[in-house]
Amino acid sequence: MNRVIQTVDPLSPSLALNQNIIQQRWIDHFKNVKFMKLARSLGPSYLRVGGITADEITFVMNSETRMKKSYSCSERKLSGRKKTIFSNKEKVENASIVMTEGDWKKLNEFCSSAGWKLIFDLNLLKRNGSRWNYTNAQQLIKFTENRYHVNWELGNEPNSYPHNMGTTISPEQVGEGFKQLRKLLQASPWWESSVIVGPDLNHVGSLNAAKFLSRFLKAAGHTIDGITYHQYDMNGNVAELADFLNPHILHRIRSQTQQILDVRSKYAPDKSVWLGETASAYDGGVKGVSNSFADGFTWLDKLGTVAQMGVDVVMRQSLFEGSYALIDKHFDPLPDYWLTFLYKQLVGNKVLKVTQIEINKKNDNEEKKVRIYAHCTKDVRYSKGSVVLYFINLKNTTIYLSINSLKNRGAVIDMYLLTPGEKRNITSKSIRLNGVTLKLSSTNTFPRLRPTRIDESKLKLGIKIPSFTYGFLVLSGANAYACLPMTLK
Repeated sequence: MNRVIQTVDPLSPSLALNQNIIQQRWIDHFKNVKFMKLARSLGPSYLRVGGITADEITFVMNSETRMKKSYSCSERKLSGRKKTIFSNKEKVENASIVMTEGDWKKLNEFCSSAGWKLIFDLNLLKRNGSRWNYTNAQQLIKFTENRYHVNWELGNEPNSYPHNMGTTISPEQVGEGFKQLRKLLQASPWWESSVIVGPDLNHVGSLNAAKFLSRFLKAAGHTIDGITYHQYDMNGNVAELADFLNPHILHRIRSQTQQILDVRSKYAPDKSVWLGETASAYDGGVKGVSNSFADGFTWLDKLGTVAQMGVDVVMRQSLFEGSYALIDKHFDPLPDYWLTFLYKQLVGNKVLKVTQIEINKKNDNEEKKVRIYAHCTKDVRYSKGSVVLYFINLKNTTIYLSINSLKNRGAVIDMYLLTPGEKRNITSKSIRLNGVTLKLSSTNTFPRLRPTRIDESKLKLGIKIPSFTYGFLVLSGANAYACLPMTLK
């Protein structure tokens, strides 16, 4: 653990919301005191506001009208919102949701109060023939100048437009839109620090996705600051609890992400890679599971995997709405909220190399059921040179973890063990930290995050990790060379 293998964005993990928060008026709750406290406690973060409705939205100044006009289309439920399937591509632009000045102000003021950086996804399906009609985007950008600092995307999952939106836009045409967006921002010094990320590719791992990204990067890779892709482990309509505990399913993201990294290396090697939208299961998650303790296995393992691979930012879908939300409709935090909160409190952005050796394993599959990752800690809680390990144990037996690098080092070990709020029920909607249920008080005060100190004498036998649990081990005072500032090396 003395070698840094990756350095990721300190704002990762971050959060995502669908733009239907405007249509469904969730945006009106942004000043709720409890909700604001929960949001602020996950900062600093990016907030990506996008999703399929990003390609249906129109900015209108001085208007309180929510829908631009009525339209005829078929609808089906997707990720907690209505997904629009247009009968023909001529109807696409007529199906816009209106975002008013007031909506835009509420969104930006929320991000400012929470200490978050907004990433807003512009409508790519406003077209003049084969070209992006940027008039409305230009109006929004002009209105925003000298008011708010915003980062930008353009379009949502354009490689799936034929299926999702009934139209086709080539990778080169998408690239031309990004070039135009860059020109719009270059017109004012206000946007010098603003980033553009895209193209929000989905179906990663497929040959078509690789071809689409390759062509896009050849056309416009120089115009973006980060390459974004979307990834979900499973289908929320058919997945079951067992899938959340299946190491082979958890492992899929590795090959999918490697595809993106390989294309990046060939066509845009200087660009960072962002996992711009992700959760355990698409179509809103799996009811009763994605919002439970069990989801933490997929979430924590995903964070560790992509950090090891060098993905700069991870944006979790969704802060609220859908079964995969971090916060429920009553603004009560769910297990993944507490897991994310603890991660952002403890885990720094320097990723360390870990060599994992398991003794007495029965087969190769057994090894994959125990996963361990390591980072330098954040300095706010622990001294410089400290290391945090985070782990998941998918075995149905207790394991004993031995840390060879600690021998004769004199480090102090703090354990943050997370278990279901309801004992032996991994679909519990609550979570315990070292046996204490995590919840807000009646005055919305956060609980203290009390670790359990591991006695040095127990290190010889190994640290006890119960079955179907996950958590963090902080090696305080480890004086890991890779985690020390240059002045102390």
